[in-house]
Amino acid sequence: MTRKNIFASVLAPRAVLENQPPPSPLTGSDPGVRLSPAVGKLAQALDNVVNRSVIDLDPKLIDPSPYPDRLPDDLSADFDAFRATIAAEGQKIPVQVRPHPSSPGRYQLAYGHRRWRAAAELGQPLKAIVTALSDAELAVTQGLENSARQDLTWIERALFAARMDAQKVKARDIYAALGVDDAQLTHMRAVTKVLPDDVVKMIGRAPKVGRRRWLELAEAFRQTDGAAAKLTAALSADRKEPGVAANKTLSADRAGSSPSDLRFQTALLALQAPAAVTRAKAASWKAADGKPFGTLKTGVDTIILTLDLKRQPDLAPRALELLAELRDELAKSLSPSNRKG
Repeated sequence: MTRKNIFASVLAPRAVLENQPPPSPLTGSDPGVRLSPAVGKLAQALDNVVNRSVIDLDPKLIDPSPYPDRLPDDLSADFDAFRATIAAEGQKIPVQVRPHPSSPGRYQLAYGHRRWRAAAELGQPLKAIVTALSDAELAVTQGLENSARQDLTWIERALFAARMDAQKVKARDIYAALGVDDAQLTHMRAVTKVLPDDVVKMIGRAPKVGRRRWLELAEAFRQTDGAAAKLTAALSADRKEPGVAANKTLSADRAGSSPSDLRFQTALLALQAPAAVTRAKAASWKAADGKPFGTLKTGVDTIILTLDLKRQPDLAPRALELLAELRDELAKSLSPSNRKG
């Protein structure tokens, strides 16, 4: 009897439900899948263990991965639907855990955080694979599973890459775990090395925000004095009135953005140079008897003079004469011979 390759769940497409077994294996049948030797060896070892080591564990005995790769969900609807699927159909794919390195009798998750949370909330045992993993192996395994499901946002993937960097995971294994190349990893590092973790966590998952805009925020952060304090203040205010500042600038096609997308916009606005005051200042012109006869409005790039000829019809000839003189004087001042430098 041919045993099912359970580790194939690592490469399940997003179209396949997280609780639905995937159709194709990770190793041995797809010549297009190329893993580094370390990841390939890890995948094969896990596959061998999986086929004989699925057990039921109490979710209360399991701790989250030491390398969190998910930011809090904006909305609970998706998870509620997922939990309902687990309740109705049962858990079809086991999670992977390792014995806790410092707490005997407990475990740490490598992947399957949503399944673990669902089981805990439903009060049912969690089907799990227990595998001895080093810190680096746990990070790579976790990255493989989550990257394959394609449900992490760009910043979540960047944060996870940073945590693998911190554990000195080799670059080639990070490439394999996240499905990125050197240029993509460089962009991720350019963001995570500039933006503090607490700022990113305040913003959240931002599912509609990709590489370009995160790089834009990182550059604005780098060039702004007191950027962390400005962002903390702006995002704290935004949580009291979600999206108020951001909604003023979002185009119609982004009106359905999630709360974290709006918080990202709030953060970016907080670091952008304040725009020049655009409201025109108006000064009323009055005759000797105090009656107004015109208004002068000065804006950022315009000066508008309005004369009330209904009230003062005799102004027109003299006004045109003076404006002609002013025009000539201004034209002279703009001639090349009168410009300095």
